[in-house]
Amino acid sequence: MDQIRIDDLSADSALSLDEVSKQLRLAIKPYKEELGDIGSKIEIAENVGYLSLKAGSAAAAQIRLRKNGLGLWIKEKDQSSFPDFKWEPRSDKMVMTVFPTLDRLLAQSYKLCEIAVKTLPIGEGFGCCHRYEQCSDAKRCIHPEALVSLACSYRRNLEQGRIFYGKNRNIR
Repeated sequence: MDQIRIDDLSADSALSLDEVSKQLRLAIKPYKEELGDIGSKIEIAENVGYLSLKAGSAAAAQIRLRKNGLGLWIKEKDQSSFPDFKWEPRSDKMVMTVFPTLDRLLAQSYKLCEIAVKTLPIGEGFGCCHRYEQCSDAKRCIHPEALVSLACSYRRNLEQGRIFYGKNRNIR
């Protein structure tokens, strides 16, 4: 399971999955716009009983309505993006936390976009930008927009010590 889930709310709850989807789309819109073409690959997909936060062809999270709030399921490796939350282990290297209100979940919109961009399969982001030599010399991505930086495939190479350009070039 590579998505975020929200479990069913009780029948008397005023919050619907449709409303959560609508509000979440509005909340992530500015971050999608900041990302330009990459942002168009981030979407909220409605499924039976839950929402998926998708990045290209990959699911980044699931959200489900629960009796005690909104349940968010993400991959274990992404929980560091939310250090202030208590995570419960689930199956398949997934973890879950509960947001007691929709507003609390929406306040995490940037971080949700961040993990979505990190989830983009290589080839669905972009190779590199015009800063590739500066990035090579710094041994890290120097793009000023953090979300855009996360979509850079060359950043992933730099993080693994593979430098193709500049004074630190180690791949011929």
